[in-house]
Formats: sequence, C-alpha cells, structure tokens
Amino acid sequence: MRLSVALITLNEEANLARTLDSVMPLVSDGKGEIIVVDSGSTDRTLEIARSCGARTSVEPWKGFAAQKNSAMEKASADWVLQLDADEVLEPALAEEINAATQQNSAAVGFWIPRKNFFLGRWIKHGGFYPDPKLRLIRRGAGKFEEYGAHPTIKVNVPTPPSVATLTT
Repeated sequence: MRLSVALITLNEEANLARTLDSVMPLVSDGKGEIIVVDSGSTDRTLEIARSCGARTSVEPWKGFAAQKNSAMEKASADWVLQLDADEVLEPALAEEINAATQQNSAAVGFWIPRKNFFLGRWIKHGGFYPDPKLRLIRRGAGKFEEYGAHPTIKVNVPTPPSVATLTT
C-alpha cells in the first residue's frame, strides 16, 4: 500500500529538509508521495520541498486544523502520515510505519509515540513521553479538529475504531 506524507509549512527552511529526509524511505521508488501546503513562506521552504519531490500548494492561513485537513485532502495514497515540519522520523519508526501500512489490518489509524524536545533536551518525564498522537490514518478515515492550541485527528468511522499504537 502507498503512503502520503502531509505537512503544512510557513518559513520552515531550517527544519524541512531534515524532516523530508527522514520520510524518504517511506515514499521513494513510487511507494508514496509528499504533500506540502504552505501559507506563504518568504524563505526557501517551497524550494526545499520541491527539491525533495513534494507536491506543493500555497494557500492562505485558515487555522491549524483546516490547514492540516487541506494537506490531508490532497493525499492520494491509502494511508496518510501527518507530520509537523520540524518532526523527524527515527529509522526504526519509519520501518514500523512501513510494516503497519503493508499489513492487511482492520486498523484505521495508528498512534505514534512522540518525543518532545525543549531547550535542546528530550523531556522524559511528566507525561511528555510517550505523548502518543494519532498521526497515521487511512485516507478519508478522519480529520483534524481544533483542540486548544493543538489540533487533533478525530476518526470518523462507525463503531469503535480500530486504532493501534506503534511502539517505536
């Protein structure tokens, strides 16, 4: 199955190349696509995205949830991985995502444990790890809703959804 990686950006020149490099094993060789919805960057963000083969579009800012939904709606693959432009996949997590999207599972999504860095240090306590976020879903199975400062994906399938957790 193919994977779409969806990102929203605004002046992410300092972060974007590292993020896109981390997802290349998941999308290279026709395995998937990268979609970047930009809000009017004035730096090299779009140039970097295009040099990595991303499909790009520029749209006025609509709010976090609406902007992330716009990026996900442009996805054409079976699965959509939504990342922030400063998030980097560790190789083990990329392998686990690849395995999860290749299995014939009833799961409609996967929670991904997120590591939080603050002032150059990984926060390991106080509920900041594993900090699971629903970021990998089947295309069309959900969308972002505003939730305070951090929008979250809500799955829109009838009956309790099968949402698993990746371990890496």
